[in-house]
Amino acid sequence: LKLSDLSTWDSNDGTTDRIIDLAAGNYYITGDSPVSSKTGGPYVIAINGANAGSYRFWFSGAKHCLKFVVFAVYGANNKAPQPAIFILEQNANLQLGDTNDWADETYLTSSGFISIARTDMNTAKDIGDYIHDNTSGSEDVAHGGGFKEKDGATIKYSSYYTPKFNVADMVDESPKPAIYVLGIGGNTIGIGSAIKIEAYMGLYNGGKFTVAENDGGSQKTQIYGRLEADNMELKTAGTFCMPYCPAPSKSSSLPSVRPAETKYQVVDLIYYY
Repeated sequence: LKLSDLSTWDSNDGTTDRIIDLAAGNYYITGDSPVSSKTGGPYVIAINGANAGSYRFWFSGAKHCLKFVVFAVYGANNKAPQPAIFILEQNANLQLGDTNDWADETYLTSSGFISIARTDMNTAKDIGDYIHDNTSGSEDVAHGGGFKEKDGATIKYSSYYTPKFNVADMVDESPKPAIYVLGIGGNTIGIGSAIKIEAYMGLYNGGKFTVAENDGGSQKTQIYGRLEADNMELKTAGTFCMPYCPAPSKSSSLPSVRPAETKYQVVDLIYYY
C-alpha cells in the first residue's frame, strides 16, 4: 500500500470523497509523501470494527508522513476490543501531521488514529463524513477536578473520552481504544497539531515520541490512550491534552481502595545539568 496512491484507492468505489473502505487483511506500507492537496479534507482509511483484529499494517523501515491521513475504526468495540495493529519495522519513523500548514481545525482531526465508537458510526461513510463535517473542538466539553488549560480556562476534551466508573458495582467502564501502534526498535513518532490519537502506542528498544513538535499556534493535540517509550519530548507552544484511559490489559474491576487526591500544585520546575 503506497500512501501516495490514496487518490486511486479513493476512486475505486466510484466516488472521490476521500473515504476508503478498506477490507480486512495484511498491508505493507512503503515510505512516500501521501497527500499534496488539502482540498476535500483528510483521507479517511476506514477499518471495520466488527473484525478490526483482522487488520495488520506494517510500516517499512523509512519515514512515513501521514499529513491529512486518518485511520479510523467504525463500529468499534471499546469494552473488550480486538484491535487493529500497526507495526513499525526497525528504524521506521512516523510523522502524524507535517508542518503547521497541515494543522487544520476545521475537521475532527487533521491526521491520526480514531478508534473510539461515536454514536451511529456504523459504516465507512458514516465515520468519514463525521471526520470531515466536524471541527477539532466540536466534541469538547468542560471537565471538572480543577484542571486548567495553560490559559487558565477549565480543561476541555472530547465527551467520548469521559471516564466512566460504575462505583456501585466497582467496575471501570471507560472505553478502550481499538488500535495498537507498536515499534520494534529505533522508531520515532512525531505528533503535530490539530491531531487526535485514540490508540495504545509503544515504541521499544530506543523508541521516542515527540508531541506537538510543529505547533505554531493554539491548535490542540488530544491523545486518548497510553504511550510507552524510552524517550518522550513534549513541546508546549500549543495545547496538549491526554485524559485518563485504562490500560489495555486492565480488568474492569475498580480497586477496593481509591487513591488519595493531593491538594499540592506544582508552581515551578528547576532543571540542573
